[in-house]
Amino acid sequence: MALSRNVTQVINYFLDNICPPVLRDCYWLMYPIYRLAAGKDTAKLLRYKENFPFLDEKGYAEYYEIAAKTPLSKRPTDLNSAGIKFILSHIKSGDKVLEAGCGRGFMAREMKKITPPQLSLA
Repeated sequence: MALSRNVTQVINYFLDNICPPVLRDCYWLMYPIYRLAAGKDTAKLLRYKENFPFLDEKGYAEYYEIAAKTPLSKRPTDLNSAGIKFILSHIKSGDKVLEAGCGRGFMAREMKKITPPQLSLA
């Protein structure tokens, strides 16, 4: 089940700002939430924080392979709709925009759709 970025931001806000760390870092409490959000391989992802200082290249690769298979990795962007609207509303004719290292190029494609020809995407 792929959750929208608007929904996952509310969940992240709750977990980061309201939920006490003793609960947020509890594997047994978080497992059902991660299972719902990211799918069946989440058990290993939940252990990433505690394991990452001790991982070798193969260990990191295993985590990235699991993360790449989650429904969340299929989203076109990590921005929510308000963030996209804000960014696009602040681009003016004649502006130069550098969109580099920002995921899969979602915003570059969106900017190209709405910008006049004189706007160059660097």
